[in-house]
Amino acid sequence: MADKRADLAAKKAAELDRELDEYIESLKKKADGKLRKPEVTEENWQEEFEKVPAFMTKTPTQEEIDSNPALAALQALKYEDDDPVAKAEAYKEDGNYAYKNKKFHDAIVAYTEGIKAKCNNVELNAILYTNRATAQWCLGNYRSAINDATVARKLQPTYMKAILRGASACVEVQRYDEALKWCDDGLAIEPENKKLLDLRNKSVAEQKRVQRDQRKAMIKEKNEKSKVEALLSAVKDRGVHLEHQDDLTRSISDGGLDVKVHLGTDGVLHWPVLFVYPEFNQTDLISSFNENDRISDHLHTMFEVESPPWDVEKKYKPESLEVYFEDASGEKLCLVKNNKCLKDVLSDSRYLE
Repeated sequence: MADKRADLAAKKAAELDRELDEYIESLKKKADGKLRKPEVTEENWQEEFEKVPAFMTKTPTQEEIDSNPALAALQALKYEDDDPVAKAEAYKEDGNYAYKNKKFHDAIVAYTEGIKAKCNNVELNAILYTNRATAQWCLGNYRSAINDATVARKLQPTYMKAILRGASACVEVQRYDEALKWCDDGLAIEPENKKLLDLRNKSVAEQKRVQRDQRKAMIKEKNEKSKVEALLSAVKDRGVHLEHQDDLTRSISDGGLDVKVHLGTDGVLHWPVLFVYPEFNQTDLISSFNENDRISDHLHTMFEVESPPWDVEKKYKPESLEVYFEDASGEKLCLVKNNKCLKDVLSDSRYLE
């Protein structure tokens, strides 16, 4: 088997030598009628040399490798080894090179191929998983980083790089309980590890903040629930007929503002009331109509104190206006006495909110 690999390596090396010799020879040739200008000029010599494996300064893509026989031969030579450990080691080196050049996707691909080699070197496998976790972390794939760090720790429970990566990824996704567990496990091994101590302090602080926010949210929810219950009780006491209780707390949009029924601190209900003027296709929304206000109070404000711009002929006079509401059946209109308070109108048996 060793002789076979040696023969293959010699064959690949000879092929690479031949490719390089042919390329160098082509540089010496001058234009021969078919080629009107030299392939290599002062302007493009760097670009042309980048095509030669021996002179490349950048890592080629898989597409470039597939289209370049010399590169394909090099790749085949590198990974032809039947030894899973050697193959995994080669992929690890590729991943490290890609990582250093901030090509994190390429690094992940290389580390994954190394893991697929299924070598029996526990330490090497732990490194591959940890390195892939680090590349995932750099891309913001924190949950994948946690998964890889977890596998690495199963392989090597005391591997500090895996512990650090798992702890930092847990912090990023706000899984502070898990982060503390990772930190405590690591500090049991290295009590003075500054990075772990910093991560632990941050986890504790963020955990307290989250718990504080949760308590505030619970208190707010409880207060909102109490307000709704008090509102429903007040409406029921007034004898207002509700078709759906949810409608009572639903907001009405008014120029970007949300208005709805609310109970004041003095125990007075305030309602949004919509006036419709079919003749002019216009409306007025009173966002907070005090239940103790009379209809005429608002009519006076809308049509005498502040006459609407659409009533050019000034036909709408408070004393001559008639107000109606639609009855529960929706089939007829009911006249409202303008000197009545809003709460009297809402408690009318024919009215349905």
